Amino acid sequence: MATDKIRCSTVIKASPKKIYDAWLDGRQHTQMTGGNRATGSGRIGGRFTAWDGYIEGRNLELKPGRQIVQEWRASDFPKNAPSSRLEVKLEKAATGTRVTLIHSEIPSGMGASYLDGWKNFYFLPMQEHFAARPKAKPTTAAKKKEASKQRTAKLTAAAARAALRKRAGKVEGC
Repeated sequence: MATDKIRCSTVIKASPKKIYDAWLDGRQHTQMTGGNRATGSGRIGGRFTAWDGYIEGRNLELKPGRQIVQEWRASDFPKNAPSSRLEVKLEKAATGTRVTLIHSEIPSGMGASYLDGWKNFYFLPMQEHFAARPKAKPTTAAKKKEASKQRTAKLTAAAARAALRKRAGKVEGC
């Protein structure tokens, strides 16, 4: 069976260890991808899910702070297609960590959509998540102002994803 292979990378403003740990921990993975529920495991053979169950798989190889290799399957893979393989390489860079994804054994014809997905639903939310600075404790007036702002500026998940797609040009190598 013919398959697709894609490769993309970007620099994230965080240490390799911080990204490695977040990728494998369900709660942190959920946060770094914009709140889409994930489960995780930090052991070889451990199972995981991501994007509210859209993705599932298991860890094949783990090199702390350097590399994650996973068996990876999306719910839209053809029923008879085997799982794909995802390699996440983490390399120290001047401004953080170069994250390189090598996604292989993707069912033929699906590679381009996964390339867009890695950019829009992983790299962009990760850049925003890891770039966020801890906020100072707000005053009561600031809390009221922020609550008011949140009520008037709530975005739906679809609108937020559309906004991420608009900024997709900021991710290199995809």
